[in-house]
Formats: sequence, structure tokens, C-alpha cells
Amino acid sequence: MKQLKHYLTAILFFSSVTMCQASQLEWNSFDGEFFSLSDYQGKVVVVTYWATYCPPCHQNLQNLKKLYPLYRDQGFEVIAISLDDNEEVVNQHMHNLGVNFPVTLKSYTSGSEILQNVVGTPTNYLIDRKGNIVKKQFGLMSYENIEKNWIKPFI
Repeated sequence: MKQLKHYLTAILFFSSVTMCQASQLEWNSFDGEFFSLSDYQGKVVVVTYWATYCPPCHQNLQNLKKLYPLYRDQGFEVIAISLDDNEEVVNQHMHNLGVNFPVTLKSYTSGSEILQNVVGTPTNYLIDRKGNIVKKQFGLMSYENIEKNWIKPFI
């Protein structure tokens, strides 16, 4: 029963879409380069939290990897933030997956409390061109769902 309660709480949290401004999210890349969400102003951004030990995360990353080059020229971006602690393991994992968008560790990020409040993986947020968080979803997102409901309406 306790597990069901946590599951229902997560569903309620992630199913309610409250448009709010994405606070400043900042991070360092593995090579030490500094990035900020404000660098992506005017773009549609998916921020996905994931972990190497999470099989649904791998599929989620693969779906985003396939869509990224199709919509990047139209202002679509992806930021993948790993909950893992080991940069080397994450780097190798991303290399094996052939991911072609920015990746960092959660421990390398600072700023946005909303975007940092992750209860499980994968957790996905959509930030529109104005910097508003307009969607959030816990769990695997299909290729079709991402394209139809997360990218096309906001591009």
C-alpha cells in the first residue's frame, strides 16, 4: 500500500502541468565548460534526468538521440543530466549509446529547485522558447510521444 501511495503521488506530481518559469539552471560539462539554461533562450529544450542503471532511461535517450538531429535546426535542444556519481562511467555509457547532445552529472549542476527536484528516472521536463516549464513526465517516453506532444507543438 505504501508503494502504491508513492506511485500515485508521483503520477499526480508529473501529470499536473503548471506553466512556470524555469529558474536558472547551470552546469559544467565533463571538460569543465560552463553552461546555463539562459544559453538556450529562444529554443525548445528537453531536460532529461537519467541513470546508467536505468533501462527505461537508455530507451528514452535513444529516442531523444534519434529526434535531436531532425529538429535541432528548428531550435530543439536536449540536456541529459545523469544521477550517477562517476563521470568516467557516464562518459563511457554515453559514448556507447552514441548520444549527440550535452550531458552532465546532477552533482555538476546548480540553480533551479524545480528542475532539481527529481524523484525517479527518467524524469523529463520541456522548456518552451520563453523559458517556461510547460511539460513534465516521469518514465519512458516513446519516440512518437516526444515528437507529437513534446516537439512539434512548440517548434
